[in-house]
Amino acid sequence: MQSNLDGQKKKPIYTFAVIADSHMNPEEDQSTSPWESNKRANARARWVISELNKQSPEFVVHLGDFIHPVPALNSFSLAASKFNSLFEGLESPLHLVPGNHDVGDKPAAWLPAGTVTEGYVAQYREHFGKDYFSFEHEKSLFIVINSQLINSGLLF
Repeated sequence: MQSNLDGQKKKPIYTFAVIADSHMNPEEDQSTSPWESNKRANARARWVISELNKQSPEFVVHLGDFIHPVPALNSFSLAASKFNSLFEGLESPLHLVPGNHDVGDKPAAWLPAGTVTEGYVAQYREHFGKDYFSFEHEKSLFIVINSQLINSGLLF
């Protein structure tokens, strides 16, 4: 419960959760990342789902980087399947916003995931669905954009 300026308890209009950077791996204890902590990404995602289910938000928005292998790696599809399988256990509706690990980076040689391409976006859509859309909840409109496409030269 929230308090208003008078200190009275006020019920929120609705609740939702925002999560990001699951970085799930295709294997339980291995990662293409050099960081040791990324080997525990799948276990962390299971814990997050468990906590979200306890809190029962009306919906969840995942802000990207669902998996760790970037789109160019052969393990992308396996990691995407693992992500989808695990997140089926989430009891709240889930809305996905693509990140650079999911569709590639904006065009710049120094960015880690490789430049976003039509093929990477198609691969994303195959595994995760739409990469830009809107949805309504109560009297609110939410607009999801694939920001990796901005200034990429790709038009969809």
